[in-house]
Amino acid sequence: MFPTPRAEYFAGCIANSTCKPHLRAIGEELLASVIKVRSRKTDGPIPGGTFTRFMLAGFGVFPALEELGVCVCEAYPDLMMRLWSEGELLPPKKLRGEALRVRASICARLARIVGVREFRIPTTLDEADAAVLALSAAASSIAGALIELHCPAEGRFAVAFARTLTR
Repeated sequence: MFPTPRAEYFAGCIANSTCKPHLRAIGEELLASVIKVRSRKTDGPIPGGTFTRFMLAGFGVFPALEELGVCVCEAYPDLMMRLWSEGELLPPKKLRGEALRVRASICARLARIVGVREFRIPTTLDEADAAVLALSAAASSIAGALIELHCPAEGRFAVAFARTLTR
């Protein structure tokens, strides 16, 4: 489960004059079938962040996992943290120490629910993000509350709820 922006975001990144040439070339090659690559370059900051090698790696990982028969979905760590926080306030990541403490606590609680005996507490915000995605999926799967939202143009998204949904 990897958080990924919409395809239009990448089209804007590739067209931006600040995009590194090697990322532009790789992006144009990988994404040509899903986005219209803009011929005119744009200037200014990229809204929402940057276009990175990590994002490009995700585009390679998704099809590779699907070739192996693995169902891949995107998920959002912040959403999973909030769904599993039991109402505890989730500090913004800019408050690094407090943000990590709360996120590690949520992950530890999820590890107990899932039955992970030797859970290693995350030491970085990135580790906490990765842990909450895996642990919340496992915990909600046990309760039958892991759902998939599918959009043909944008892919599959997993939402791991804290308890079984009622109809």
